[in-house]
Amino acid sequence: MQKLSVRGNNLMINVQVAPRRSPRMKVAGVLAPEAGWRWCLLGLALLVPAATGACELPTHWRGGWFQSGVREVISITRTEFSSKGICTQSSGEKFLFKERSDGCFRCVVISEKHPNVLQYKETLCEPSKDLSALCAQITGDALLYSMFRRDAPPDPCPFKGPLTFSYMGSHGQCSTPASTIDSCTSDSRLLFKYQACPDVQGTESSEVKVECIGHWKEGSTRYFVGRLEGRRAVTDEDRYRCFAWERVRNDKDSLDFRMAQSGDATCNGVFSAYDGAKNLHGSYSGCEFPSWVATHRRWHALDKGVSYSVAHHNTTLRLHHSHATRNQPMPLGLTQEDEDVEEPERSRVSPSGPEERLVCSQQLEATSSRVMVVTHVTTGCTSGFMCTVFYRRDGHIIEMQQGSRTFRAVDACSPEHFNASTAPHTTLTSKPGVTLPGGGMISDEAIYPVTH
Repeated sequence: MQKLSVRGNNLMINVQVAPRRSPRMKVAGVLAPEAGWRWCLLGLALLVPAATGACELPTHWRGGWFQSGVREVISITRTEFSSKGICTQSSGEKFLFKERSDGCFRCVVISEKHPNVLQYKETLCEPSKDLSALCAQITGDALLYSMFRRDAPPDPCPFKGPLTFSYMGSHGQCSTPASTIDSCTSDSRLLFKYQACPDVQGTESSEVKVECIGHWKEGSTRYFVGRLEGRRAVTDEDRYRCFAWERVRNDKDSLDFRMAQSGDATCNGVFSAYDGAKNLHGSYSGCEFPSWVATHRRWHALDKGVSYSVAHHNTTLRLHHSHATRNQPMPLGLTQEDEDVEEPERSRVSPSGPEERLVCSQQLEATSSRVMVVTHVTTGCTSGFMCTVFYRRDGHIIEMQQGSRTFRAVDACSPEHFNASTAPHTTLTSKPGVTLPGGGMISDEAIYPVTH
């Protein structure tokens, strides 16, 4: 008689297998055909986790987490939530954990808002191990805990600047001068610029960089979690903040936004975009570039030093500094929509400078061949306003003039910052090999006169 064992945690199942001359074997006192003993053994092995009450937590939850008020890093493994115990049973978002110390049980309802953000509610630890009965004790107003993944990779922010806003200070609404939210060239970073209002006590000028790590939506309200960077963000308790925001349409052409920020490293108290430790009320401002600019997705400067790509529904131009060589793929960091545009020849681009972004902020003048706009220019997280004039020369050729950068949009096209007579012209072409109106041709290598 051969004896085999299947061991799982504290449970061991013994299987006795009869010699080959016997047509039957005995499994835990039950006779079965010898041919099926291997399947029977496998089935018993699969029952071991259920018999011991073990359950597994989602693979992508595993790792280290931060929770406000908890000094040590919270660790989630295959079967254990370090501050709650070992998982013994689960049903959907409901998990039953057994504490190692006194053997009591608690229900924890865990909601994944984003791979980097978990929220949960829990019961007290009790002798009962009935998952349904324990979880039924959790009420709608039970305390909600938020956990943020340590060393979480950045996540694209759910909206883009530039936006202007007013905010509620400790002694009133700070509206003038307007504060701003700018997008950095990295999609996962925002720059909040708070202005001090002379007539509102307690307001001060400050800049806060926010790196987004996760966003989600509940009803009409959208949320995101950010890591703050600034002189006051020293510890994780200072660094993590939760934001609720929503768009508000006032009329056909006007779109505002509301935003609330938590006062600590939780999402507690931020139940809507109108109710937080810090409340912002702002508006979107912007315009579109001329339609003949958006006719082509890419424009190349004649010296091949820079390229421009049109993005975000003709509201944004991305400037790319580059070195170019012929007949190679050009990874400009464009959207898939941009990549789908066919071009007979592309150039390999190796970045040699910081990427810049020009967003159409306000249109001042427009004719069929000339348009003057105020653009919001961002390099990294540094931004300002610039007067930009576009001239349509041909279907594949445009020219552009730009002024100096200013802090205020209203100053951008003033004579002090823009002079059309002296500002240099930048000639852009949508593709090589096009003929210039004056009788020249643009090739991959140079501009040369056309001989007749």
